[in-house]
Amino acid sequence: MKSSKDIIDNVIRLYEAGDITSILNNSNELLTKFPHNATIHNILGAVFSQFNDFEKSIYHLQKAIQIEPNNFFILNNLGNVLLDVNELQKAIEVIKKALNINPDFAEGYNTLGLTLYKGGDIEGSILNFKKAIKLNNNLFSSYNNLGISYKDKKELFSAFNCFVEAIKINADFIEPKHNLATLINAVKFENNRPDLHPIIYSILETNNCVDPNEISNSILNLLKLDPYLGNIFDHYFSVKDNFSLDELISNFVNYPLFLKIISISLVCNLEIERILQDLRSSILFSISQLKKSDNLLKFQSALALHCFTNEYIYSESLEEEKALDHLETEINKQFCMGKQPKPQFILCLASYRPLNKYNWYSQIINQSNLNEVIKRQILEPNIEKKLELFINNSKIITDKTSKKVKQQYEENPYPRWISSHFRLFPLSIAEVITETKLRVNNFSIKKMNKPKVLIAGCGTGQQSVYAASLYKNSKILAIDLSISSLKYAKRKTEELGIENIEYIQHDILDLKSLQRKFDIIECVGVLHHMNDPFKGWSILTDCLVDGGLMNIGIYSRQARGQISRLRNSILSKKLENNNTAIKSYRASLSASISEQNKWIINTQDFYSTSMFRDLLFHTQEEQFSLKEIKKLISDLGLNFSGFEDIRIVGLFKDENKSLDDLYDLDRWHLFETKNPNIFKGMYQFWCQKN
Repeated sequence: MKSSKDIIDNVIRLYEAGDITSILNNSNELLTKFPHNATIHNILGAVFSQFNDFEKSIYHLQKAIQIEPNNFFILNNLGNVLLDVNELQKAIEVIKKALNINPDFAEGYNTLGLTLYKGGDIEGSILNFKKAIKLNNNLFSSYNNLGISYKDKKELFSAFNCFVEAIKINADFIEPKHNLATLINAVKFENNRPDLHPIIYSILETNNCVDPNEISNSILNLLKLDPYLGNIFDHYFSVKDNFSLDELISNFVNYPLFLKIISISLVCNLEIERILQDLRSSILFSISQLKKSDNLLKFQSALALHCFTNEYIYSESLEEEKALDHLETEINKQFCMGKQPKPQFILCLASYRPLNKYNWYSQIINQSNLNEVIKRQILEPNIEKKLELFINNSKIITDKTSKKVKQQYEENPYPRWISSHFRLFPLSIAEVITETKLRVNNFSIKKMNKPKVLIAGCGTGQQSVYAASLYKNSKILAIDLSISSLKYAKRKTEELGIENIEYIQHDILDLKSLQRKFDIIECVGVLHHMNDPFKGWSILTDCLVDGGLMNIGIYSRQARGQISRLRNSILSKKLENNNTAIKSYRASLSASISEQNKWIINTQDFYSTSMFRDLLFHTQEEQFSLKEIKKLISDLGLNFSGFEDIRIVGLFKDENKSLDDLYDLDRWHLFETKNPNIFKGMYQFWCQKN
């Protein structure tokens, strides 16, 4: 028979191993045997807290304190739970008691800092996080918390460095990676920081952490600060004749962060694009002479992944097309003879064409240097083909405009994404409203503890997956016209282990046939591609519960003026809406950068086929003014609740001091008139149904 000490020691081991279910299942037996043991009550308090049973958690922690009133660890645990239930004053009293018992208790100052932060005392939180770090400079959570406080104070460099320190101490700590990712674009790097390279690399390796497309330019700017690499970037075309092709490739392979960013993201920089294009063609023209090497294969793999990600947007010369035909013939010949082509041959082809388009792709024997390319270009598309069987096609699409839009996104699913930024901790609807500073009727919101969410026009799933991470206890229906987009979305959703999203191929115009009502509807970047946007919006409104919330994203006529000019130019030239015409037109813009067109070179949409097509070649586009939107909202029986983009809201507040102005679309119209490019992306705002 086990001794009491052995049983308690085993409970401690189970808790430290994370097996809280076993402890919970045996809780009654433990309490019967050890009704007056502080350790048992303390552990049960922690376990119930993790199951969000805060009432029982507080009960057991208070029992533990009755038994051991001077145990500052238990007092701190109680303080954390009181913080979770927003009993801030009680939490402060308990934590201060713990600190009176042990003034050198670093974790206590950390908890006090968190409590003060939640109460709005940013300065107090900073003071206590600093005390915690001074007492224990390995307390990575305090560095992360201090960074959050600095971020709220707009002291972004200080925040950035705090997150860096937290990651350096504990590379497995996910939260500071998420926090750091949000600041990479916000801080301007002025000095070479090689210490940041492995940290940013680890962020790019972390699932659900960041959309690499959003930060790729900032990372490239950081890399350019390296004296050697920066010189190569800046003077590539003047110095390349001084190096062999092998030497040039080695220069880039020496920087794993560079290979990583090009393998998973677009490169929204025309000069670096031209370098990559040149290296691609140089490899193609020299492929028969190039000897296999680790450096060559590493670079080729990254380049092939990059070109696949941008959907082969780079233009090709006639010489390249001839060389490519020869390469295709040679590879096919090798397979016909029962041989394996050299891996550098396969990777060279993969930087020009997706491997899954060839009937011999199944004959490729996987090798370590081909792993990632085979995964992205062959295995993942094959998974998507199989997933089509599991996507409900609830109704045939009949609307003429819907059919045209569907065809476009079947050919170019939009957007293709590798990773993205998702919430670590989901929020209740009330918390979403508070965070977004929406003006709503809260009576209806209180009932939405398990919200039904519709993503109307989900594309490739980036929005629906984010919604799953945002809305606590939500059930999400995601619809789209394009089966290609839905297959992509479902694959990404399953990869991430998300189970609360249902995907259906469906037209918004036929939405009523589903006979469902929703608490929240998100329709971003969709209505302006309909023949009658008001009709689509009206149907969505009918499917929204009374008091429900709607997130709408539609194009601004004022901000899209330059885009309209280019779209009209495309129409006047009678260019076809296909990949060949798109690549050709893009190449012409790249070759002659007029002052008038410089802006488009700096947009992310310029650097991928599906994005560029969506930007300038879309089959259908409507635009709006804020005065028109105000009338539409009124006609639909909706109330304007606020804009989504906190950056734009911040700029507006600098000019408009009244809180009521935030919800006055006439004031916003004046603001846009003074700042005509402010909604260059689109208007994205919230409404509530009366």
